[in-house]
Amino acid sequence: MRRALFIGLLACCAAALVAVFLRPSPQPNIVLVIVDTLRADKLGAYGNPSPASAELDRLAAQGIVLEQVVAQASWTRSSVAAMLTGIYPRRLPVIKEQWDPLPNGVETLAEVLRRSGYLTVGLTANPQLNVDFKFEQGFDDYVESSVTFSWMKDRAGKEKAGQGHAVRVADDILGQSLELLQQAKSRPVYLQVLLMDVHAHHRIAADQVDADLQGYADSEYLQAVRNATRPLADFILRAKQILGENTVFIITADHGEGLKDHPSVEGSAKHGNLLYRSHLHVPLIVLGPERLIGKPAKLRGLAELIDLFPTVTDLAGVSGPSGIDGVSLLSAMQSSSPVAVGSTAISETRWRKGVSKLAITNGEWLFVDNRDAWSGTAPHELFPFSAPQNGAADSVLSAQPQVASGLEEGLKEFERRVRS
Repeated sequence: MRRALFIGLLACCAAALVAVFLRPSPQPNIVLVIVDTLRADKLGAYGNPSPASAELDRLAAQGIVLEQVVAQASWTRSSVAAMLTGIYPRRLPVIKEQWDPLPNGVETLAEVLRRSGYLTVGLTANPQLNVDFKFEQGFDDYVESSVTFSWMKDRAGKEKAGQGHAVRVADDILGQSLELLQQAKSRPVYLQVLLMDVHAHHRIAADQVDADLQGYADSEYLQAVRNATRPLADFILRAKQILGENTVFIITADHGEGLKDHPSVEGSAKHGNLLYRSHLHVPLIVLGPERLIGKPAKLRGLAELIDLFPTVTDLAGVSGPSGIDGVSLLSAMQSSSPVAVGSTAISETRWRKGVSKLAITNGEWLFVDNRDAWSGTAPHELFPFSAPQNGAADSVLSAQPQVASGLEEGLKEFERRVRS
């Protein structure tokens, strides 16, 4: 009797132990930080020689750095809409600055995660993601920008940016993010933050640049990078203390900035109007426990911002909607292997009147279809992806007609697909 009872107890204990070890791991907390207007090549983690992003670079060395990620648009709302849905802007559609909103019928990342038990919290410094454009979808708590741009509709309690009212700085918005994280308690949390400090680089005067950044090209821009990434690095460390080890941080950007890279092309210093590497190549840095994201590595291969959506749902272990365009990067991250999710990346801008451009890259070459007779450009342009891209002056299309033809056919196939 006692022997039988003892054997029975052993069997119960063994079953309990098996249940513990087979029980799924708790869903990870996921923190997505979008640094508006941040070029990948202006970070030390991507080879920039300046110390502007030193604090973030040290953290990046402990995680995954995806080397060649392309934004789907060169302006905020269109790019972020694609990022948060996994769908190309044309298919959403979020194409026009005035007034394309995020569509109600498409599930956002926040909606998918909230449905799966996450507490969802969002903050944006950029009014392009205000509730006017429905970016609060899926959030339990959403803190929109405190200002609106001059062309936006008047809103009660909202001041116009640039009329003595500035967007919130990183220290401020990240500080509030830490306060909101305290709500997480027993639920996994999805936090989404958009910082705008780099977007405001043109407001930095030469005498406001730190001494160790003076002498570098685009020093005012680099100062703006520091203004965003230094508090961001501190935030990551403090958020990890609140949320614990089971947390994945994703740092990316919505688009880049032309700066002085295209002197022969009209309106090229900023963003939105053009589709060159300076406007499209964005960082994607993933930090977290190795059991979730893999060992620290720099991953080669071409990826798109639309791939972020399925990557996050994979990390969370939840099912996303069918029919999206993005492909998960998680297996490449976990195996430290080159990204091989697609042969090309597509980008587009038609944000304002007189702007109409479509671009495709295979990672080696960038082909741009300029449909708007833009000053300084040719109707079709081809560049090595990493080479200077000063519009028609630098295009090598005539020397590489077969390359151009193949990429142009890729654009035609994309347009056939999005029409179907």
